[in-house]
Amino acid sequence: MAKHPGSLSIFLLLFFLILIEISPALGALSSQPGIHELFEKGIRSCRKGDFDEGIRYFNSILQMEPSHYLAYLNRGIAYKDKNAYDQAIVDFNHCVQLDPGNAEAYFQLGVVYGNQAKLEEAILQYSIAIIVKPSHPKSFAARAMMHSLNGGLNSAIDDINQAISTDPEFPMFYIVRGQFLDEQGDCRAAISDFEKAMEADSEIFNTKGNLAWVLATAPGKDCRDGEKALKLAKEELSSGESHEKLKILAAAYAEVLDFEHAVEFQEKALEKLKQVKPIHPLDAMILGEDLNKYLNQLKSYQNRMPWRQRP
Repeated sequence: MAKHPGSLSIFLLLFFLILIEISPALGALSSQPGIHELFEKGIRSCRKGDFDEGIRYFNSILQMEPSHYLAYLNRGIAYKDKNAYDQAIVDFNHCVQLDPGNAEAYFQLGVVYGNQAKLEEAILQYSIAIIVKPSHPKSFAARAMMHSLNGGLNSAIDDINQAISTDPEFPMFYIVRGQFLDEQGDCRAAISDFEKAMEADSEIFNTKGNLAWVLATAPGKDCRDGEKALKLAKEELSSGESHEKLKILAAAYAEVLDFEHAVEFQEKALEKLKQVKPIHPLDAMILGEDLNKYLNQLKSYQNRMPWRQRP
């Protein structure tokens, strides 16, 4: 069974969902008349969320040119976004049969298997994508996510390091590595990564909240700063509520020994988490584990004890 490390949460899956949309599946197009226009219409339809219409355009292309690997690839992505996983897998496999060096198709296969919580198969597909295209940072980052969810924290850190070395300007990679390092117990390195992400973009992906969490929950006293954690957590919450942000604020209150507010905000976080509707089997797996963690954190505050990331 997959082992889900303690600091990771369903919120981190949002990174993964954003990651897989970094670049569209584009490439060299056919010179056959009409295909370019159909392809562009298919891409536009999918980008606006009309996947059925996009699939119809890609169907038309494949009727005209059955060897158009990009039509298979993008139709597969449309099927994936409709959660029609079996059809998506068939299309991605067609793509790699026609274009064995297509790293994006292997990457998308990894996404499909990951969504189904088939972590080992997802890791395999991302590994093939990396073999085909070693400079493919999102494959390293996605494989890191799967390793972390499968209990392979050291492998996850190795992969996210590779992603950063390939694309050092992408701040989300530092956020993910910071969470891995926090789980490993290296709070200083985690803080450094969150600060790097904040320098690049202080508003990106709960960066202040991630830093506040380490400052409030790190096992080492030298890494904790309750007042700073509380300030950052409040700033993050001002941009909009989420169960993750409420959980972080609760931990910050507990660190400054304000357990009344810690319980209040942890209860709010728990209620919001219960409202989350999992879309994929992977979401459901992580959601169940997060519910247990949130309950344990609430019990800690009710017992007037701050939360420690690695007790």
